Amino acid sequence: MTDKKAPVILSNTSYEGAAYTHQGNVLDPMNQQFLLLDDEYDEYDKVGPAIPGHPITYIWDISSLRAPKQTGLYKSGAKGIDHNQYVANGFAYQSNYGTGFRVLDVRSIPDDPTGAGVKEVGFFGMQMYDHPIDSSILTFAQTFTRRMTTCLAAVPSTLLARGRAMHCSRVVTS
Repeated sequence: MTDKKAPVILSNTSYEGAAYTHQGNVLDPMNQQFLLLDDEYDEYDKVGPAIPGHPITYIWDISSLRAPKQTGLYKSGAKGIDHNQYVANGFAYQSNYGTGFRVLDVRSIPDDPTGAGVKEVGFFGMQMYDHPIDSSILTFAQTFTRRMTTCLAAVPSTLLARGRAMHCSRVVTS
C-alpha cells in the first residue's frame, strides 16, 4: 500500500457462485501469479459450481491486480464445506468442514491453470465417534485449520468442541 491514509481499490471482481469469499493463498510466494481461493458458503448455499455440495477451490490469475481472472477450479470428490487452505512447495493443505484434512498436488497449475491437473494426494479424516456426520447434509462440523508451518507441512487443526490434532506430513514427490 502506497498511502495507508488513502487506500485505493484495485479491483472488485466477482465469480460464478460467489457467496462468502473466505480465504485465499498464493500458489508461489516468490511468483505471485496464481491464487487459490475458497468460498465458505457456496456449498452451503448451493450456488455456482458448488451446487452438488463438493468443496470448490477457485483458481485465479492475479498477475494483474487490476484485472484478476478466474482460470479454473478444482472440485473435491467428497461432500463438505471448504474452510482454510495453505500452500507450500506445490501442495495445498486444506481443511474442510465435514470432509477432514486434504492434501492437493497443485504443481500443474502454472502449466494448466484450468485445474484439470490438480490431484488429491493425501487425506486425514477426523470423525467424532459420538457425533457421526451424515454426508448427505452439509454442516459446519469436524475440522478447520489454524495455521501452517511450511518446513514440515505440519498443520494444527481443531475438532469443533473436541480439542486439537496435529497433522504432520512429508509428501514425497518424484
